[in-house]
Formats: sequence, structure tokens, C-alpha cells
Amino acid sequence: PQPAPEAAQAAPALAPNPSEPPATAAEAPALLERASQHPLFRKGLQGADLLRRCAVLIENIAEGTSPRRELGFLDPRAPFSVVRRGDLLVIAADSYARYDDVGDAVGSVDARAVAIAYRRLHGVLDAAYRALGFPAGGLDRAAARALRRVADAPVAAEDVAVVQQEGLFA
Repeated sequence: PQPAPEAAQAAPALAPNPSEPPATAAEAPALLERASQHPLFRKGLQGADLLRRCAVLIENIAEGTSPRRELGFLDPRAPFSVVRRGDLLVIAADSYARYDDVGDAVGSVDARAVAIAYRRLHGVLDAAYRALGFPAGGLDRAAARALRRVADAPVAAEDVAVVQQEGLFA
């Protein structure tokens, strides 16, 4: 993937709301649970180091790096498959369907609830981001790049041809 352009990357930080005090790391799961009731979304909130995992996820998506390590619970159960269309091998519809539950989970997220959680958790999330070795103030820029990358992701309208190379498809 192409790196997201630097221009227009930094979105202004959400304005503080005095009626909503900054949250602690311990409050992160409860704040984020408000964003979705979907079981797969809730599964992602389980486990240790939630804020570190969120910081890694933001940075990975911003840079176009697979966040698979942080999102291993989303791994599809069925194998990748292809079908032959004439002389071409194309990704089978079943391969896309493996991610239907992920799409449902993403579609279930209340963006306003995520924005509120981001604003309230900003201090501790930024500390987790900096603990990964990134500069102060970089979290908002990374989050803006990540959101832009997701918004700009192409949607395949036609069959996607693949070739098999050493047992893998490219």
C-alpha cells in the first residue's frame, strides 16, 4: 500500500469537555464497550495491555502495516480459496465471506462513542503511544492517517485475479 500523504494528516484533537474528566487506563474497557454490543468487538477489548494494543493498532494502520498480531482473534476459520474463471484464478466469494463477521463488528461501532472514549482516554493512550517510542503529539497525527487510510481503502468491484507462487497467492 501507498503511504498516506503527510499533507492534511493532522486532525485537530477533540476539544476537552470539562464535564467529562480524563479517564484512567482501568476505565478503558468500560468506555470502549459503549461503542458496540457486537461479541467480536467485545472480544477485542479483552486481555492485557488494551491501550498499548490500541496504540499499536493505530500506528500499524496509519503506516499501512498489517495489525494482524494485535487482531489475531479476527483470523478467519476457513482457508483462503480461489476459483478458475477462464484462464485466470480469482479470489472466491467464500474467501471474502470469511470476513463477514468482522464487517458486521466494524459496522456496529458507534463512532460518537469511540470519539468520546478517545477524548477521555487521550492522556493514557498518548502515554502508551509514546511508550512504543513515538514522539509526543504523534498520536493524533497517526490516528488521522489511520482513519484516512481506512476511508480511502479501495473496494473491489470486479473479480480479483491472483497467481500462485510457491504455495501462496499474490
